[in-house]
Amino acid sequence: MKILRNPLFVIVLAGLMGTPAWAVNRELVELQTQVQQIQDQMNALKQSLDERMGVIKNLMDQNTDSINKVTVAITNMQVALQKQQSDTNNHVDQLSGQLQTLNDSLDELKARLGKVTNQLEAMQQAQQSLAAQASQQAQAQQQQQAQLAVPRLQRRQCRSGKAGVFRLRKELPQHRFGRQCVFLSCRTRL
Repeated sequence: MKILRNPLFVIVLAGLMGTPAWAVNRELVELQTQVQQIQDQMNALKQSLDERMGVIKNLMDQNTDSINKVTVAITNMQVALQKQQSDTNNHVDQLSGQLQTLNDSLDELKARLGKVTNQLEAMQQAQQSLAAQASQQAQAQQQQQAQLAVPRLQRRQCRSGKAGVFRLRKELPQHRFGRQCVFLSCRTRL
């Protein structure tokens, strides 16, 4: 096939075939023209293919660069997500520890509050019993005083004269000598 592409070979081949010279000349010119057209088309096709291959190569380079950039971005995102997940896990662990500590503190506080409540109830019961005893004692004292008050009233009524304070005012100036104090016993009758 490559041999047929050479125009010189085609001319020699046409001359050997034994055709008349004027006919060969015209056919040879047509054949040369066709070969030249084919060569021009081949060159145009080669140039077009070269241009397209250049464009494809450029697009492939751009795609490779884009893919590399996307790969780097995805890797960075994975690293960031792993770090966030690790931080989140650490925070969750810290929060769960703090919640456990808080629950323990609440349980301890409930226990203390229960003890204080029991103590307050015991104090309230003791206060109520003391109040009951005090009221019983007060009633007993009132009864005793009521029983004692009757004889005193009877004794006061038996006394002659006015009440003791008025008699004291009369009697004290008689017993005072200057600024000396006179002590009277409670049994001394005025």
